[in-house]
Amino acid sequence: MEQICKKCDSTDFVSDTFDIPYAYKGETIVIPSVTGEFCRSCGDVAMDSADVKAVMAILSFRSKVDSRERSVPSRSIAVSAFTSQQGRLSNEDQFVTAFVAGGHLLAVFDGHGGDAVAEYAAQHLASLFTDALSRSDGYPQALQSTVATLVRDTKRICMRCTSDHDPGSTLSVVFIRGAFACVATLGDSPVMIEHSQGRFFSQTHNVAQNPADAARVNARCLRATRPGFHVSGNAVMALDDSHNQYGLAMTRALGDMLFDEVIIREPDITSLDMSSGGTIIVASDGIIDFTGNQALQQQYFNLLLDRARDGMEAPALVEWLLDNVPAASDPMIDNLTLVVARVPPHDSAVQGVASKYAALMAQGVGLL
Repeated sequence: MEQICKKCDSTDFVSDTFDIPYAYKGETIVIPSVTGEFCRSCGDVAMDSADVKAVMAILSFRSKVDSRERSVPSRSIAVSAFTSQQGRLSNEDQFVTAFVAGGHLLAVFDGHGGDAVAEYAAQHLASLFTDALSRSDGYPQALQSTVATLVRDTKRICMRCTSDHDPGSTLSVVFIRGAFACVATLGDSPVMIEHSQGRFFSQTHNVAQNPADAARVNARCLRATRPGFHVSGNAVMALDDSHNQYGLAMTRALGDMLFDEVIIREPDITSLDMSSGGTIIVASDGIIDFTGNQALQQQYFNLLLDRARDGMEAPALVEWLLDNVPAASDPMIDNLTLVVARVPPHDSAVQGVASKYAALMAQGVGLL
């Protein structure tokens, strides 16, 4: 009898061994070295064909969770999200809003060349981060480890991809717990945060807006063993095996195996003091594709934060954007995705401690 993937209905399977994340009632584990039948299309594993040890680990984990049902206290953080296909043939964006490890995990993955990489990253982010946190000294290290795992795993997704596309994705993640938020970015999906010391805007990892990244990528192009790599205009250029030329605007990304030798895989990691409360927006770059003017982009970023802080939810923010920015209604605009969170303040005692911690973090002292 032909095996059919329960997730995507594909019949294309391959025997392989992977570390498999498993979630149950909000708790997650990663089961190491599971041998089974993996779907080539979506990466899902057919558990009925997986090894007995994996099945026993899942049953044991479920039993432990059931035996200690508990709630984790948390501040009431208001979260909203919105995604729209806009003028594209499909929506390759993915977003995550999850409560894990006693905190809130928010993320946007802006896919390109298909949604395989963005979808995989969104589906596995929470479980991978929870596992990394159990083995790390703090949130920055856990995010660093999580991104490294996603870089590794999405390379496998690309290598098993049977289409002519070279799928890839940005990564923008924020984890909020207690008085702090930790941010990780890879690519050009913007993160905007109003925090206790001011406002934070993530760096844009693309050729056009990040000269330092562009210089690093150009140096790698000159050292590359594969011919055809070069930086031209606002993109990194590459030749495939058939000598077809492709361009990539970003300097950092998940996937994009054609550019693996030259693009940067390390994320920017930032910790911020949220003890006084604040506002967080994580978005796809569709919200800024309507202009190449960085000053104008910054102006709109601040306006978006103002409106989110005043109570506007993600769907209303996108509506405001379309109504007030003429170029944003262009039918060719990119997919649009926004995740918005409003963080209430801590009491004054916590704010004082968090402020001291933030000052130490600014001096490079690792506390989280």
